[in-house]
Order: sequence, then structure tokens, then C-alpha cells
Amino acid sequence: MQTITVSNLNVYRRQRHILKCVNVSAHEGEVVGLIGANGSGKSTLLKAILGLLPVESGKVEIMGKHQDTYQRSELAKAIAYMDQDNECNWPLQVRSVVELGRMPHQAPFTSLTDEDHDIVNTVMKTVCVEALAERTLNLLSGGEKHRVLLARALASQPAILLADEPVAGLDPYHQLHLMELFRDQAQAGKTIIVILHDLTLVSRYCDRLVLLSEGNVLANGEPKEVLDTDNLREAYGIHAQYFENEGKQAVIPWSCHAHSTDNGWKFSRLP
Repeated sequence: MQTITVSNLNVYRRQRHILKCVNVSAHEGEVVGLIGANGSGKSTLLKAILGLLPVESGKVEIMGKHQDTYQRSELAKAIAYMDQDNECNWPLQVRSVVELGRMPHQAPFTSLTDEDHDIVNTVMKTVCVEALAERTLNLLSGGEKHRVLLARALASQPAILLADEPVAGLDPYHQLHLMELFRDQAQAGKTIIVILHDLTLVSRYCDRLVLLSEGNVLANGEPKEVLDTDNLREAYGIHAQYFENEGKQAVIPWSCHAHSTDNGWKFSRLP
């Protein structure tokens, strides 16, 4: 089932044309990696899907319905969002933060049910934050906060999870654990769209990649197709090394050329 359809989407911000006739789709049961250089429009695309940014033209459909037909409470049940900005300084206990993920399913002024508590306990264990349950969020490390906010997102039991740079600040173990968790969630039927800069992780764990370059979709397909030499040179200005293990091709960025301009450092194309 196609859960997200973005058609001919154009978005302007501060008089800049950020997204240019973008067409993207995502299906139930897949992990879609949204990749591209800084400023290529990745975060803008996720926010446009959520209706957090005004759209100049084009449309977004979620679960077969136009985005504008959803009530905000309906959308909160269908989609969970992890922003790249995890600056949360709430003096709340971790368990209370994760419990906030059940709000879309609660009637106003009601308490959590036994089922709600079971869901919260399960996601905290899944994301490895149960040991942090009684600690205060604003006293955690950046990586710990990120895991807690992921648990809050999963607690809403969304059909679709949008995550903007979720592995930022995580150590290698928790990066791998998080990507394996995304794979498990997809196999359970969820749609995962994740922004990542780590090409090794996206090549190993994503079913499909959408490569943005200057607001355009440069490539869309399986990781082997998208992460080829020409696309990496065009989008990032880099060379990569490729190797295979356990039937998966992994990509390691290897070299780049840069030169100084009046605007700072900028990638130049490699020969």
C-alpha cells in the first residue's frame, strides 16, 4: 500500500525555491532513506509532508487522503515525527516524556489505561531507555535524549514515522541498533522515512533511497542504483569505496575536492 504520495511539490522559503516539482512516494513496509548534501531540501520535504510549511503548488496525500482533509488529531495518530533539533530541556522524568506519545489516543482529561502503560513499557525496552525511566530529561546526554524522543514517537503507534537525522549524537552501537529497529518496524508494516548523512548506514538498511540535489530529485531507487559513482559526484562531490558483505553493498565516502570561495568552502565536481 502506498502511504505517502508527494506530487509536483514546490516550496519556497524566504523567497528561495527550496523544493522544485518534487515527486516522492513511500509504501507500507519499507525504509526510505532521504539523502543529499546540506541545504538540498530534505528537512523541508518532511515538514511539507507534515503540513508544517506552506506549499506553493503540488499536493501531498497520506494514506490515500489529501493532507488538507486531515484533522490535526487524525494526523498525529497516523504520523510520528522526530525533528533533528532535540534541544529539549523539560524537567520531566523520562517515563512521563514517553507517555506523551499516547496523547493522540487519549480523550481530554483522561488518564492512561493499562494498555497505554503496556505500550509505553514495550517501546522503552525496545529503544533501550527503560534504565533511564526515573531520570530527568534535561539531565541526559544528547544521545540519550534522542533515544527517549524516539520512544515517545513510537509510543503513538504511528503507521508512518518520519525521522530527521535520528542517529546524530549516537554512539556506533546505538546507531546500528536504531537502524535495526527501523527495519523491524518496517517489517511490522510501518512506513519509515529517515534523513541520514551516513551513506554506509543508508546503503545497508534502507530499501529505497531518494537523493535530493538543490531541491530536485536527482535519483530514486534501490541503494545500489542511487549510490553510484556519477550520483555521488553530482550530489556530494565525492568519490566512494564499495564493498559487499552478507549480500549487502556498503558505501564508504573516500575522497573529496574543495576550494575556497567568497561564500566559504564549497564542493567542486571531481574529474
